[in-house]
Amino acid sequence: MAQKANENGKATAKTQAAYRDRGEWLLSRYERESDMEWRDNPDAFKEWASALAGKTSPSTWRLYRRGLVAILGDVAPIDLLQHLDALTGGRVATSEREGTAHRLRKLPDDDLRELLLFLEKQELRLERKNSDPIRSIIICWLIAGRAFGLRPSEWWGAKIDGDWMMVKNKKYRASDGANESGRRAFGPFRHVFIADMSQEELDAANLMIDAVAGTFEYESIRQRCSRYLQDAHKKLWPRRKQFYSLYSARHQFIADAKASGLSPLEIAALSGHLSIETARTHYGHRNSGRRYRAPDGPVEIALNTGVDAPLSHSIAGFRVLPSQDDIRAVAAHAPNLRRYSEMGWDLPEHLHPKPFG
Repeated sequence: MAQKANENGKATAKTQAAYRDRGEWLLSRYERESDMEWRDNPDAFKEWASALAGKTSPSTWRLYRRGLVAILGDVAPIDLLQHLDALTGGRVATSEREGTAHRLRKLPDDDLRELLLFLEKQELRLERKNSDPIRSIIICWLIAGRAFGLRPSEWWGAKIDGDWMMVKNKKYRASDGANESGRRAFGPFRHVFIADMSQEELDAANLMIDAVAGTFEYESIRQRCSRYLQDAHKKLWPRRKQFYSLYSARHQFIADAKASGLSPLEIAALSGHLSIETARTHYGHRNSGRRYRAPDGPVEIALNTGVDAPLSHSIAGFRVLPSQDDIRAVAAHAPNLRRYSEMGWDLPEHLHPKPFG
């Protein structure tokens, strides 16, 4: 995209808007690849930008840099902006398989079994030589990730209380009045009804919560698990060009929710999304999901909590459910509910679509 300027030599409003769109896309890409925001660790963001510039052509990097500066110019520290300004594009040949384009947006049963068997064998073989629990943590991370749908970083701060799990929404940023720029979650927390989970899945979730909140620093454990998982993938499937990541478990969870027939509101509430578009656009496809069937007869739910019960008619058989409060919070930001009904989504009757239209 060539830069268009007005008669004063400055970029036109349309060009500036294009730069901002590109900058927001790059920051979103960084968050997906690193599971954190640039503010969380500016030095890590510098390294990411350097790596990106190194494998990008000079002309493309100039557009990328303008986009990043358009977003970060007024908020980032001066040394970060100077670092971006000093970078020059220079695509280099690399055999590394990195980036979200190479990460699988699913984690099907057969491959999960193979991965778990491989990791368990490694754990037994190295048990006496190495007390490092990393392989056990990966096993729990994959099992719990598919079952509960948390982002990898959301295990830090998650809590289980009886039949409910409370999760701190990673993407939430408090808005200033009507300005919701920067908000990508409907609220600071979400509540997930988990009474139907197996004991194995609950044990995996509890171990994840303890491991991340206890001895290990989250970023350190995430990086080690990611590297080990990628190495295991290469040994198991050396010919595959795409690989599994910790995030693949969340993709599978959302694919399962789609295949089971949950509405966009329910999926957004379970996933911690502000927009009902996010899961449809960026996450695993319905045809990759496992369909959970409805039980015979009505579902009885007993509650010992102040949180509103899940919808009793929610697509049954799916084993985790959002609270009504969370669904209402998502619906308040979803003006186009009727369009989803026309596309065949089954929306909760009492939310469709007028109360929030």
